[in-house]
Amino acid sequence: MHPDVKLENLRFASAMLKEIRKRTSAAGENLLSYLIDAASTEADERVRAIQSEIKGRLS
Repeated sequence: MHPDVKLENLRFASAMLKEIRKRTSAAGENLLSYLIDAASTEADERVRAIQSEIKGRLS
């Protein structure tokens, strides 16, 4: 998969996970909110890693 498409997909997933986390948290689902937050954090970390890889290739 092209890095730009991968970044777009990961950013979308992160945004959706953050929205879902708000809803599960409001519903009092603490464990589920925690797990969704962990997935969101992982997506954000993958975005940063891919961006670093791209910058490294351009240098």
